Amino acid sequence: MVSWRDDKARATLIRDAAGSVQPGKTPRTFAELLFGHTNIEDLAGYDALSLAFLAEQAWELVQMRTAGSADIRVINPMMPDGREISVLEILNDNMPFLVDSTRAELAEQGIEVTLVAHPIIAVERDVQGNLLHFHGEALPEGAQGARESLIHLHITRLDAETDRNKLIDGLTGTAGNPDTTITNVRNDLGQILPKISPVLDVAKIDLEELQRIIKGLDDVEKNANTLFDNAGKFLVTTDK
Repeated sequence: MVSWRDDKARATLIRDAAGSVQPGKTPRTFAELLFGHTNIEDLAGYDALSLAFLAEQAWELVQMRTAGSADIRVINPMMPDGREISVLEILNDNMPFLVDSTRAELAEQGIEVTLVAHPIIAVERDVQGNLLHFHGEALPEGAQGARESLIHLHITRLDAETDRNKLIDGLTGTAGNPDTTITNVRNDLGQILPKISPVLDVAKIDLEELQRIIKGLDDVEKNANTLFDNAGKFLVTTDK
């Protein structure tokens, strides 16, 4: 459990980082939002200048997004303290289970995650996907925009371009597909339950309740399919 001292230290570090971004280049509110929910343990190896630098890098990605798709990149920035790290960033529609699906692919490729940041950002874009306005975490009333998912992960160093491309290719099939992310979580639960059921029984945990959760994921997937089908029919109708 994070103590109030840890929480205070995290808040101070993030505030200092936001105050260290280059004026006029990156909004302070973006830097605060980027790391605002990151665990203090993940932030332990970073100072304010390093986090400010990372926020400026991430802000560059936010400037442009291809509508309806996930923009994925793996970069190897040279940190202000000289450290070399790899950063995976995915800018996407806000959908459930995106981080879970991403981490599953990373685990499949044997890539370790050392820092997780996942803010939801409220933005307005033009028809080409260029950023017009950044509103922080929520859209103001009357704004014509959307809330997008920004996944920012620090991962095992990937020096080879082939390794970076392999990761991007593996993520491309899941990052933009809500059905895949839901299916991944459901399948993971389905594989885990038989292995841990004896432990659950000893701990008096209701196995049937967990099975109902899996059934609920099935329902979510079916409802998502229906929603997307209806949206597609609507768009076809309005185009005529």
